[in-house]
Amino acid sequence: MSEDGEAWGDADEAFHRGIVELCGNRRLAQAAIKLRDSSRRAHLIAVRLQPAAYRMKSQTYHRDLLQLILAGDPARALASHLEQRRRGEEALVSIVEKFNLRNL
Repeated sequence: MSEDGEAWGDADEAFHRGIVELCGNRRLAQAAIKLRDSSRRAHLIAVRLQPAAYRMKSQTYHRDLLQLILAGDPARALASHLEQRRRGEEALVSIVEKFNLRNL
C-alpha cells in the first residue's frame, strides 16, 4: 500500500481515527476528529508529496503502536504515539516549506 499515496493517506486517517475512538470518551473523540478534519487537507497534500520510504517507516511505527496498545502498555503506547505525531508534524512542515505551500 505504501506505493499509492492516496490509498495510504486514507488508511493512515482510518488508523488515527480508530485510535481516537478507542479513548472511550465520546465528546473527546468528537473534538479530536473535528481537529483531524480541519487539518485533513494539508495532510492529504503532504501525503501525496512524501516519498514511499516515509510511508513505509510510518507503517512500521503504526504497527509498533498497535502492538503496544494490544499488549496493554499505555505508557509506552503514549510515548510512541507522541513521537509519531512529532515526526508527522516535522514531515508536514518540511513539505510545506519545500514546496512553498502557503495556502493550505
